[in-house]
Amino acid sequence: MNNISYDSLKSIIKHLSSEKRETIHCRIESLRSTNLLFPYEFETVTFSRNRIQIENRNWHFTETATDHNEEFARYDRFHPDGSVPSRVYVRFQCAEEFQWRRVINMSLDDACRKLMSHYFRNGTKINSLILREIPSFFKEQDSQDFKIAVFNLKFCCVQRHGFLTICDSFLSLIEPKGLKSVEFNSIDGNLEFLDLPIIKSCMKLILSFQWIGATPVNDFLFRLTNQIIYLCHPNFTIENVQSLAENWIESGRPIGTTFAVEIHDYDMVLDIFDRFKERYGAIHSNVANIMTSYHANSITIKLNNESELVVFGGTTVTTESTRRNAPIWSVNMQIFRSGTSVVKETR
Repeated sequence: MNNISYDSLKSIIKHLSSEKRETIHCRIESLRSTNLLFPYEFETVTFSRNRIQIENRNWHFTETATDHNEEFARYDRFHPDGSVPSRVYVRFQCAEEFQWRRVINMSLDDACRKLMSHYFRNGTKINSLILREIPSFFKEQDSQDFKIAVFNLKFCCVQRHGFLTICDSFLSLIEPKGLKSVEFNSIDGNLEFLDLPIIKSCMKLILSFQWIGATPVNDFLFRLTNQIIYLCHPNFTIENVQSLAENWIESGRPIGTTFAVEIHDYDMVLDIFDRFKERYGAIHSNVANIMTSYHANSITIKLNNESELVVFGGTTVTTESTRRNAPIWSVNMQIFRSGTSVVKETR
């Protein structure tokens, strides 16, 4: 180590994995200040209620008012006298192989804040972030001094009163240029967040409506300008597909614009084909760069000399396809460069 210059050492530490940097921080005290010069880069991070998961490491925090040994600690979030516990029970697990438990003399908020202030600083990069709860730590940050880069963001938060304000506050901490994909799960009808600038500018938007009484789609689909939109909606109909296609045709959507909605019955795809052939003169076609037998079944509507609208069937497209009674098919629409599809020979 003595033969390595300080600049070379910094370069090595900067490009180490987060786990190796953790090991350095814990075991080599002389390198801690150097290690802290560089924000971490993580592949996956999940924030849940009183739980933080960073890649394969998992911290779970629970308030406790006991003095018991941690192995037998009785912990309870609620106390009959209304007192706030001054201790927190922390359970750590790594790849389901290593685990420790501790009772720490600080409040739950302080314990979470201490852990997060180490891992999440201005310049931290996260490839995939799942939010089941937005930690208080982020609500305390100033967007002028604190920015993180998130490339794929998934909201699984319950949309309580004030969700828009909380959502907007958190998104203000994210570098907008790096955000590629945003997913909102279990939407209950509150769609104001779709008008937030960072949501409107991201390339891919995934929206999952889980309830039968979900908001009518035409109220929001027409105003979305994202390049790729994936939708799970229990009440999506052929008429909705037709209305969206007409909106695209009239507004002149650019090449590359893509839409997909999950469906339960593939016959809906065939019914759309029949309706579009009758109303718009669509023709059966194949798209060479779509390499499955399902996607090969498509129809094309010529828009102009530069572009064409292709409608095709496929398998499910959202990340929630493993849920119970989930649709297994999808209706897809995409604007291609004119000539991309090839007329399908019919017998």
